[in-house]
Amino acid sequence: MTADLAERAHLSPKRIVVIPNMFDIDRDFPPCSDDQIASLREELGIENKTAILCVASHRATKQISRLIRGFELFMRRNPQSVLLLVGKGELLAQNRQFAEELGIADSVKFVPSVSRDRIRTYYALAEVSCNLSHQDAFCNPLIESLTQGTPVLASRGVGVGRYLDGEPFFNYVDDGGPEGVANALDAFVAGQTKKRFAGQAVAKAREFDVSCVLPQWRELIDEMLS
Repeated sequence: MTADLAERAHLSPKRIVVIPNMFDIDRDFPPCSDDQIASLREELGIENKTAILCVASHRATKQISRLIRGFELFMRRNPQSVLLLVGKGELLAQNRQFAEELGIADSVKFVPSVSRDRIRTYYALAEVSCNLSHQDAFCNPLIESLTQGTPVLASRGVGVGRYLDGEPFFNYVDDGGPEGVANALDAFVAGQTKKRFAGQAVAKAREFDVSCVLPQWRELIDEMLS
């Protein structure tokens, strides 16, 4: 990653330090219990559904309409599925209308607001968490999803992918039509990725914990002040 940034910025790699966002995982994202997950599933009416999750604002750069279209194709092969869209934004009504036009309104649940202490349960019940943004410098919800063992799918414009590329619980969805989105979702679900790699996902999330990242900041500041 450092070499790539150095090339683009025309700087020596020695002059670049890459420090990711950090999370207090033990405080904010401890594991959810089976009872918590079952309770939320009952509340949402998705007890026996395969849940696909996106936590993002409804803005053009987030490409949520692309995810909805891809989910519609995915759902043809996986009819017992539901798409959970958590977030607000100026395109919320338009995206809701798009789901209705595709005939999948009953399988796309729009959740405009979720409290901070409950969002981890949404991550925990999902089979896959997605962000298909044109450009996103990092994308905290994907790391937050990993804290609950949930695999993540991202477009190549999402910065956190640089830290996750090559991991079995992560994949890029290449640019292109909705079929690529559907195929990527299908590969995660059919391959039982969450069941097989949840432990590795949680361990990867730990690399972004405050206990790991804060020392990097301290080292950088000490070096700058020396």
